[in-house]
Amino acid sequence: MVKLARINTTLQTFFGVITLLSGVLMMWGSVKGERADLSTIDSLSADAVDIDASLPSARDNGKLVVAAAGFLADQQLEDEYLKPGPYLILRRRVEMYQWTEERNAGISEPRYTQSWQEGEVDFFQFAVPDGHENPVSRAAPARKTVESARFGGYDGSVLLQSIVKLLPLTLEPAMLKDPSLVIEDNKILVPRPGNIESPGLGDIRVSYEALPQGDYTVMTRQVDERTLLGATPSDTLLIRPGLFTAESLSTAQTSEVRSGVLGMLCFGALLLFAGLLSILAPLARNLDLRPRLPFTGTAALAVVCAAISLAAFGVMGTLALLS
Repeated sequence: MVKLARINTTLQTFFGVITLLSGVLMMWGSVKGERADLSTIDSLSADAVDIDASLPSARDNGKLVVAAAGFLADQQLEDEYLKPGPYLILRRRVEMYQWTEERNAGISEPRYTQSWQEGEVDFFQFAVPDGHENPVSRAAPARKTVESARFGGYDGSVLLQSIVKLLPLTLEPAMLKDPSLVIEDNKILVPRPGNIESPGLGDIRVSYEALPQGDYTVMTRQVDERTLLGATPSDTLLIRPGLFTAESLSTAQTSEVRSGVLGMLCFGALLLFAGLLSILAPLARNLDLRPRLPFTGTAALAVVCAAISLAAFGVMGTLALLS
């Protein structure tokens, strides 16, 4: 029993050290990353010039420009589940409720469970395929793009081809072609015919990401006065919803970077707190903060670890603000 307790203490300390180091590295890395990101933003902002996107000019070719305009198309996009909508790009993701196999080292028999998985799990590769057959999915992932679009006075088709990141599309019942379908966790649940229980084998869930039509601001190096990007787009390309000037775009990007860093610092501080608790746990029984604070034992240890974590958060936060 004593030996087992020592092993458990050693493991607890080991994982505590790993957690502590992860927290410190996350906080320090977020501060360094912020410095690099803000430096890039400052450099781009210093070179960027505002242009009127409704009046493209060859005189701006080669310049780093900030253009704000409506990104629009006459065509609407749809599929078999979704009514036509004002989207420039519509990406469909599909999950199916199907058999999966789990093999663990040291366990001779694999474990089979049903769960939501993207794509089709190949049950022929299972150790025991009989009784674990997966049906063919009734829908496939897809990406649709309007045939033509305009960004202010530019042909926006080339710009569309350069967009990779899309926003999740919030689904509403009025958007569905089949009003009997149910939306759960922003996904359309499409049951397999004949299934009584939900979810059942072969049911699918469909979700979407989209680039809606609307106002956008683009920062890039203009290559062509007709398409903005030309046949060989610049490595610098930033597309953001809303209408911004070069100055306000820089402010918005800076604020976004700082918000992201704050989140990383908070998470890093939590990891640091958890790591300290694990490492210092053996000292808890002897810890007494009285009479200054009414805490003893584990509660006192939590207070000490929290104080250290907050101090580290404050130091890293100050470094981030000084960037």
